[in-house]
Amino acid sequence: MYAHLRRWLAPLALALVIPPALASHAAPPLLPRLLLEDGAAEHRGWVRHRFALGAPALDFSTLLPADVRIETSPLPDTTPLADDSVAALRIVAKILPAPGGAPMEGTVTVFHLPTAAAAGPVCQWLLEEAGYEITASTSTEDLAAAQALGRVDDANGKRERGALTACFARGDRLLTLTFAIDYRGAASDEQRRQWRDAGIDLASGALSNLRFTDGQPAAHAASQLARIPARIGDRDLGLVVPHAWNVRINDFEGKLPAELHLTRSADHDSRGALWLAAIPTPRQPTPQQLTAMGMRLFPDYLRAQTSDLRTGAAVIHGVDPALQQRGIASQQFRFPVTARDGNSGGDLIGVLAWHDNTVYALSLWSRVGPSTQRNAFFTRLPGLTAYDMLHAALARYLAGD
Repeated sequence: MYAHLRRWLAPLALALVIPPALASHAAPPLLPRLLLEDGAAEHRGWVRHRFALGAPALDFSTLLPADVRIETSPLPDTTPLADDSVAALRIVAKILPAPGGAPMEGTVTVFHLPTAAAAGPVCQWLLEEAGYEITASTSTEDLAAAQALGRVDDANGKRERGALTACFARGDRLLTLTFAIDYRGAASDEQRRQWRDAGIDLASGALSNLRFTDGQPAAHAASQLARIPARIGDRDLGLVVPHAWNVRINDFEGKLPAELHLTRSADHDSRGALWLAAIPTPRQPTPQQLTAMGMRLFPDYLRAQTSDLRTGAAVIHGVDPALQQRGIASQQFRFPVTARDGNSGGDLIGVLAWHDNTVYALSLWSRVGPSTQRNAFFTRLPGLTAYDMLHAALARYLAGD
């Protein structure tokens, strides 16, 4: 399936020359922090609760109202997953309000994953699977911790439910805490406001005062990561991806043009392909020219790899927010992909950036497209994680960090 890209990088580099005439750690919190010293906690009627969840890296404690009920169901064992497993998850604790309290609850879930996973997509999936629309999200730069906010509105746009989830990579597992509140039984707007304030207090207090028993920050297991040597000039790009990916081509040895090509497969079936390329381009493209490049470049790339897949018209394109914040010209894209037999072939996402007389291209083809269905999401997750890791490394390099 995978052709050697060097055969078409040279003509591509020429095509991208624009003619003059055309020319951790927790994630940043989404709620106000509510750090409580012992005296302040006691004054509010809060106490420190300890959660023993069946694995030392997962155990934690935090401050909660003294009258909440806590139910736990620790993990039965810590046996590693087989590499061909998609994921295993288990609800290990519930935080329930006192009788007569606001209709809110906390849920603690553990995900056991065969390879490193970005916390952000898992946080968002948890809410989307439950029907929430994501309204805000944050993540640490190393993707080991994240938060997401979601809401469900009625037909008139009035909020029915709200939720916040926080996710932490704990070695080869991911620990999530989700706090949800249901406004549908409120007798008045004033009661809705009171419930909202109580829900924010519970979630913010629990997360602000959370302490892992082993004292370690959120981090992926080193055994689930692969470091890829890659340089431009004398500078190392600092590339790290989940260990499920195999390097097919890597000639980032200092000189440009250069490319990195990674693949992932299971049972001889291709699950995805990642591509990173740096192509000298002497003139800075306009946003319209950068968009036109991406519309050609990414479909042409996939076509060069296989005749079994074809891309449709881009369904998403626009400025990449993370690169825009760093002052780097960019465009991001998503294309649906169709297999030769007419069935879905997943999707192709990519970002194109220009900096210092060079165009940088990063793309991911995934056999499975976006989905909230559990198996589909976790099959797609290793690709999303690798893409996000390479994207973060590229952003750091381009910003000179």
